[in-house]
Amino acid sequence: MRELALHLLDLVENSIRVGATRIGIHLQLDRAGDWLMLRVKDNGPGLSVRPEEALNPFYTTKSGKRTGLGLSLLQSAAEQTGGGLGLWSCDWGGLEVWAKFRWSHVDRYPLGEWPETLAGMVSTRPEIEFLFELQLDDRILTFQSTALRNPESTEAVDSIQLYGRVLEALQSMLSVEEFRLFHEVV
Repeated sequence: MRELALHLLDLVENSIRVGATRIGIHLQLDRAGDWLMLRVKDNGPGLSVRPEEALNPFYTTKSGKRTGLGLSLLQSAAEQTGGGLGLWSCDWGGLEVWAKFRWSHVDRYPLGEWPETLAGMVSTRPEIEFLFELQLDDRILTFQSTALRNPESTEAVDSIQLYGRVLEALQSMLSVEEFRLFHEVV
């Protein structure tokens, strides 16, 4: 997984698989501090093992599998940039996973197509409440999946419409330069 959007998708799928109905996704860029932070938290059951065990590539909760590489690959990607990864219980009662990367580090994975990833999550999992936070330096932009869906209509919103709404929401909150920084360049 050479894009952070794929790691994000993996973390969200893990949350959904264990029964979470509320998932928070926080993407933070601190240009002055030269770091990027990705956090995912949920209201699932949390960890049934110590965090060190969950980070072991041979630990998995998926039946029929012998390895659980997602967290260990994300940890490795973060550490090779001088960052790290952590797991702990969160205020929603479930698990919070964070990964920190040096923003300017040559080995930092690109963010990838994260607006498309967010739109795909919202459109394919309407029963899940997603809370998205984008923090650029000292500005925090927040939106919920319920605001991206059309509350006046019972019709399903397809991923193309949701992708457009995600981009509209981001463009309305970010300058052209900031939007390009988060979508096109990275």
